[in-house]
Amino acid sequence: MDGWISLHRKFLNWEWYDDINTKSLFIHCLLKANHIKKIWRGIKIDSGQFFTSTGHLSNELNLTIKQVRISIDKLKSTGEIITKGANNGTMISVCNYESYQDITKLKGKRGASEGQARGKRGAITNKDNKDNKDNKGKLYLTLLDFEEMRNKLKKPLTERAKELLIINLNKLSSNEKTQILILEQSIINSWQGVFPLNENNNKIDRQKQLEEQAKRTEAKFKNQ
Repeated sequence: MDGWISLHRKFLNWEWYDDINTKSLFIHCLLKANHIKKIWRGIKIDSGQFFTSTGHLSNELNLTIKQVRISIDKLKSTGEIITKGANNGTMISVCNYESYQDITKLKGKRGASEGQARGKRGAITNKDNKDNKDNKGKLYLTLLDFEEMRNKLKKPLTERAKELLIINLNKLSSNEKTQILILEQSIINSWQGVFPLNENNNKIDRQKQLEEQAKRTEAKFKNQ
């Protein structure tokens, strides 16, 4: 395997940088992804993609399969990668892969820390950065709560359904706090999808439910 990848210094501020497992997995994905289109065993693999399995990733990174799956979900929740399952493995696509290959595209543009095309954020303070990281973590845990709720309804989420859920959340709101409330609304009502917040619903019992759900998510986040 030849070629190279480039990492901007902004990678140090990446939200998963201090998450050792997730950082290792993402860098591994960057190094494993094809830098040109190839055909492997009849499967077309584009630039920025590679075909693997959780078992292979577990062996290559010396992580448990559960740790690999959790890190994959984290990377998907923040738009770093997209996965597509198959009978004999998983296709992983690194979002915005070209920014890790062409050094000229790094100048005046997003660094490696921003992964997918999310360059709406400007320079932020350290406090804002910490708040954003906390919100990302809470959002991830709320997504797990939603997935658990779907499992209890015996309507488990497929990989494609997870991707569509993230897309729909982003369509409803780009604010993580609002996305958390949207997910909590669906969890409380046992809805299988996500819908706009009912801002006119001011019933006390509903507010208490939302607050209790928020506290549970907060407690889970602190215990991570």
